[in-house]
Amino acid sequence: MEVEKTIQFLLEQQAKFWTGLEEMRAEQRGGFAQVHEMFGRLITVADNLVEAQAGANERIDRLAESHLQMGETQRRLSEEMRLMAEAQRRLSEEMRLMAEAQRRLSEEMRLMAEAQRRADERMDALILVVNGMIRRDREKPQ
Repeated sequence: MEVEKTIQFLLEQQAKFWTGLEEMRAEQRGGFAQVHEMFGRLITVADNLVEAQAGANERIDRLAESHLQMGETQRRLSEEMRLMAEAQRRLSEEMRLMAEAQRRLSEEMRLMAEAQRRADERMDALILVVNGMIRRDREKPQ
C-alpha cells in the first residue's frame, strides 16, 4: 500500500508539474505575444522617429541655407552702405565747393553792381554835360 501511495503521490506531483509547465508555456506564449506587440510598436516608434529626424534635417538644411543667404545679403548691404557713405562724403565736398563758388559769385555780382552804379553815375554826368552842350548850342544864334 505504501508503494501505491508513493506512486499516487508521484503521479499527482507529475500532473501538477505538467499543469504548471503548461501554464508556464501559456504565459510564455502570452509574453511572447506581448513582446512581439511591443516590438511592433517599437518599430513604429522608430519609423516615426526616422521620419521626424528627416523632417528636422530638411528644416535644418533650409535654416542653414537661409543663414547663408542672410549672410550674403548682409555683406551686400554693408557694401551698399559703404558706397552710400562714400557718395555722401563726395556730395558733401561738392556742396562745400558749390557754396564757396556761390560766395565768390555773390562777391563778383556785388562788385559788378558797384561798377554798374559807378558807370550809371558817369553816364548820368555825361548825359548832363551833353545836354548842357546841346542847350547852349540851341541858345546861340546862328
